[in-house]
Amino acid sequence: MPVTGVRTQRSPSPPPPVHRAAGALEGRVIGDRYRLLSPIAEGLASAVFKAEHVRMGKALCIKVLRGPLARDPELAARFRTEARVVSRLSHPHTIAVFDFGELEGNEGFYLAMEYLHGENLFDVLRREGRLPWTRAAAIGEQLLGALGEAHEAGIVHRDVKPANVMLLQPKNDADFVKLLDFGIAEIEGQGPGGGLGTPTYLSPEQARGAAPDARSDLYSLGALLYEMVGGRPPFVAPNPMAVLSAHLHEEPAPLASLCPEVSPDFAAVVHRALAKRPDGRFGSADEMRDALRAAGVRGASPVPDATAPEPSTEITGELEIARRNDFPVSPGTGKKDPRRALVPGAVAVGIALAVLFAASRIHRDVPTDVDEFEPNDAPATSTAPNGYADWRDLARRNAIGEADVVRATTGGPDVDVFAVEPHARGQVPDAVLLVPGKGLALEVSAWVPRDGEGDGPGTAVGFAPLARGDLGEPVVSRLPGAPTPVTPILLRVKASGGSGGYRVIGVGPSAAAGSAVLAQLRALVTEGRVDDALLVAAAFARLEPSSPARGEVLRIAGQLLAADPGKQKGAGPGGPPP
Repeated sequence: MPVTGVRTQRSPSPPPPVHRAAGALEGRVIGDRYRLLSPIAEGLASAVFKAEHVRMGKALCIKVLRGPLARDPELAARFRTEARVVSRLSHPHTIAVFDFGELEGNEGFYLAMEYLHGENLFDVLRREGRLPWTRAAAIGEQLLGALGEAHEAGIVHRDVKPANVMLLQPKNDADFVKLLDFGIAEIEGQGPGGGLGTPTYLSPEQARGAAPDARSDLYSLGALLYEMVGGRPPFVAPNPMAVLSAHLHEEPAPLASLCPEVSPDFAAVVHRALAKRPDGRFGSADEMRDALRAAGVRGASPVPDATAPEPSTEITGELEIARRNDFPVSPGTGKKDPRRALVPGAVAVGIALAVLFAASRIHRDVPTDVDEFEPNDAPATSTAPNGYADWRDLARRNAIGEADVVRATTGGPDVDVFAVEPHARGQVPDAVLLVPGKGLALEVSAWVPRDGEGDGPGTAVGFAPLARGDLGEPVVSRLPGAPTPVTPILLRVKASGGSGGYRVIGVGPSAAAGSAVLAQLRALVTEGRVDDALLVAAAFARLEPSSPARGEVLRIAGQLLAADPGKQKGAGPGGPPP
């Protein structure tokens, strides 16, 4: 049944990443052998390049993983371990990883992969809306082959979604599927706590913070099959918290209600994969693949032969495409170890422990945590109206940088003014979080320059309303611009109801800011303010998709939602609606 009763979000498009890896790395030789020729794609924490092996003169792809946790020793160890295992996968529907390593100066990591010529499933669905169920089943069958090999090796993908599926077009015009980012999605997206993957395709056990196993991947694939045929994911809601709640407590609409022509057998496979409890799903990828075949997939839309299509040489100019046999691999024993059956559980437990340990170390820089400095109601000058410079000098008594916390009190006519500005280390806050006591409602305004003024704020008509909340309700708001050391963003805070203490936190994508938000979130949970905690989690997850703390924030939210299915509150970056 559809999710209802969820607040709408008022959210502008998220800002572009502060660090653009592609522009900085193009033309560089990494690992003493890979020259990055041109960017293919770029995400919040990674970039994919067409590259040339300088000694072989062959084309391949290099994926560069960078971000705030690039120097984390536990993360580096996990990357090396998982990349080593992933590089040994050889299923034709798994992207081949030839090599891996670390960038100079602890900048991050890289993976050397086969060069693929095709189209991302995300783009296909965005263009076509939905696919015939026979085509979706053929794609699913190939993905299950890739998952089956990985699961036998003890690897759980954790992030099966359209963006991690490539469709190649061999000579028979049927889709030839490649599954990307085995074992790397967690590291790339969120670092510690990042195993949650994408909420749209999240399994219920992941939403509760439990270590996923192979059946979690089957749930995510079920959600993907549902979307391919139904034209939308199983659960659609205005914020991540409502989606998490739906995965935990709601049943998706029957697939036939979205696509009447779907095969009942195919729909049955999809809905079984979406069972809330892992033991209600298929026991393995092979079992689910057999069920798809039994649904008549091969007779209606043959799955292409499991031989990868020959790559086209015209897409790489003069370079021949590198292949797996160009890169030596470690010899195997040729004999199965009976202890291998224990590997999936051991890997899941090990990763969970690593995530918990690393999550406790997210915070590397100790943020400022101070009481407000009074008086800070208005400039002492008699200028009317006061200019920006007067207000800025006053507001800088209470400077807010990324991850800084200022404790303040207000009520009645009292007004507090803060200056949000970058730290000397270069971290730039892009939002603020205000957490009031239960008996205080806050109203936040920001200084806005007049139209036609110069580069600096100059003078202004005054403070314009930015966000407000009800009694005890946290306010999370994106800043109206980017603060600089010369022109900080000025905020004025006053009580719109009640009185009492509150905390102001500078929010941004850094690990330190994420740690500060996590501290506030846990404090709200300890106080029993579950609705307020979910509001903060929803807004932060949407505002800071690249934060290393995002996964831990969603994990906490998932546990709260699992304990109370009626909790689906969330706020957009503009703060809760009045």
